[in-house]
Amino acid sequence: MRKLTLFICSVLQFQIHAQNLNNFDELYRLALKSNSEIQQFVLQNESLEYRRKSVSLFDPTEVSAIIGQNNSHFRDANYQISQSISNPYKYNQKGNVLKQKLFLNDMEKIQFERKLKLKLSQHWYKAIYWKHIEKLTLKEDSLIVEFVKIANAKVKFGEAKTIEKSIAELEASMIQQDLMEIDGKYRDEILALKLLLNQNIDILPTASSLILELPAVGSISDKHSNLNVANALLNLSKQELKYSRSSLLPDIRVGYNLQSIVGPQEIGGVVKYYDRQPRFQSLHLGLSLPLFNWRSNSNMLRSNKVEIAVQMLGVEREKFALQQQLDNEIKHYQIQKQIYQNYISGSLVAAEEMTRKAKFAYQDGEIPYIEYLQSIQSSLELQKKYFQSIDELNQSILLIQYYTQP
Repeated sequence: MRKLTLFICSVLQFQIHAQNLNNFDELYRLALKSNSEIQQFVLQNESLEYRRKSVSLFDPTEVSAIIGQNNSHFRDANYQISQSISNPYKYNQKGNVLKQKLFLNDMEKIQFERKLKLKLSQHWYKAIYWKHIEKLTLKEDSLIVEFVKIANAKVKFGEAKTIEKSIAELEASMIQQDLMEIDGKYRDEILALKLLLNQNIDILPTASSLILELPAVGSISDKHSNLNVANALLNLSKQELKYSRSSLLPDIRVGYNLQSIVGPQEIGGVVKYYDRQPRFQSLHLGLSLPLFNWRSNSNMLRSNKVEIAVQMLGVEREKFALQQQLDNEIKHYQIQKQIYQNYISGSLVAAEEMTRKAKFAYQDGEIPYIEYLQSIQSSLELQKKYFQSIDELNQSILLIQYYTQP
């Protein structure tokens, strides 16, 4: 059965590697399983759980034996066993500190998962943007290729000077350079996705719509992962203060003693001889008090209180920073949205009209191909800026989603 399970997992893994990963939700689910930092959080959680279970009420048991003279020239034996027991309240507080560390680790894991999703989203949509730019540049490249052919033909038949041919070839070279740069930037985004996934698989980012949906914009969520981590650090500091206070309480010490007293002993006026057999027993019970380390304990308590104050400031600072970042991103979104709407309502319409007129003018012989090409290039440049505005808008929406959603 185990071999069958491993075989099925291998087949599924092969299928994932064999096809392009083009769905963001699937990408994110895979990242949650394969990202190395998430795996570190899981192992850290396991380590903390073992540490929590290792907390014990009992210190190591002390066992001792003394062989020597007690009250005679005979050799006596003295056997002792003792055990220190931590104060139960102190024991509970130490366990609570580790529980709080476990909770903090969980919150940090959730925080990392949210940041991971943001990074994946940013690289995903940036890759889509570069694909749009590549498509427009390839269209421009095809026009430049035609321009080069026409220029070569004109030079061949003496209808144009070689400078027109040189211009055409220079334009073609520049477009090829642009395509290589665009391809490099696209590959950089794909590489960033693979590094976050911690897997070398084929990724082909796609999106069902050009623009993401903007969430309801308000204030920072009280359950934002950054605030959860800040509050967990504050609660850990408070719990460590409780543990430090519990250290002032006495621990318990119990012991048992068994010894022999060889020789004659007078008991109630009667002399009785005792051999080497241990027969005299005693129990002892004591308290372990921190009498001579009050200064160090006092400084530790002060340190804990200062740490609480630090973490309280950290919570307030995190709230303020998140709200400021959200407000700034909302303003950035509004600017980008206006730019996008300007392209939709004016610039793109004008570019399409310019392209249409240039096409008819060129077909009717009213303008040379170079003017027609320049008109098309201007139109394509506007379309590139249009897609750039969409990318800026999407990046802004991703950040707003990150700040407002828990």
